Amino acid sequence: MKKKAKHRFFNSKLTSAISISIVLFLLGCIIFVGFMSNMLTTYVLENVTLTVFIKENTSDEAKMNLENYLAGQTYTTKAKYIDKDTAIRELCEEIGEDPEDYKDINRILDMVEVRMKAQYANNDSIVPIAESIELFDCVDHVDYQDDMVDRIGNNIQKLVSVLVCVAAVLLLISYVLISNTIQLLIHSDRFLIHTMSLVGATSSFIRRPYILESLVIAFVAFLMASCYLLCLGYFLKDDLPPSLEGMTSNPMLYIVVLGSIFVFSILITSVATHRAVTKYLKHQVDDLYYI
Repeated sequence: MKKKAKHRFFNSKLTSAISISIVLFLLGCIIFVGFMSNMLTTYVLENVTLTVFIKENTSDEAKMNLENYLAGQTYTTKAKYIDKDTAIRELCEEIGEDPEDYKDINRILDMVEVRMKAQYANNDSIVPIAESIELFDCVDHVDYQDDMVDRIGNNIQKLVSVLVCVAAVLLLISYVLISNTIQLLIHSDRFLIHTMSLVGATSSFIRRPYILESLVIAFVAFLMASCYLLCLGYFLKDDLPPSLEGMTSNPMLYIVVLGSIFVFSILITSVATHRAVTKYLKHQVDDLYYI
């Protein structure tokens, strides 16, 4: 009988840990997606290019001074000078035409391509930056894709709203599921809890062993969920687009995701256990038969 009781006790704890680990895994996936979307957003925004076209007959020294000036600005991640011949060759490679056919195009000038930092990659920031650059005597004009910048900003706002809503719903579901799991574990001890209360045990004394036990289960569930997430990241890394490959190897990604689900597991199980024990402490012994 003792062996059966111990086996049943172990199975109930293991089942609870597995159930909680699955919930934490789903929560971790949402955090993982949110973190990746943030990194991808930064990557996309930092590829927004401000093209500074240089007037003809500008000296090489003035061109280099302009490039160095732009490279040193707070809004710049990278500034690269591209001469007219290189620009024509790159354009022809993209469209598949012969560079010889484009030698007389007057619209193509020497230029400096400026990559913007993510926080400056919006029209409110780019417009005054472009206007200040156009004040240089050697600058013909500044070009940027304002429509694309607007679309990126709008899409980012929509993505953030969706992720926040999904995370909030999943967090609520996680709490309900984990709370129900903890209540089922404590349900069999409801008469013991009532008896301890009758003999004078304080509420904190009664709760303590159950909270400690739930924390152990939460830690085991966290380890299991971490294994799920690490395996998922390992199998997905080869199928991700090139822009995301470097992000999956970022240790900060895993620190944030695993750290978040660890905190959630501890907080949710502690609160759920506290509420479950309190629930049984408030009821009379006759009511415990019907709970």
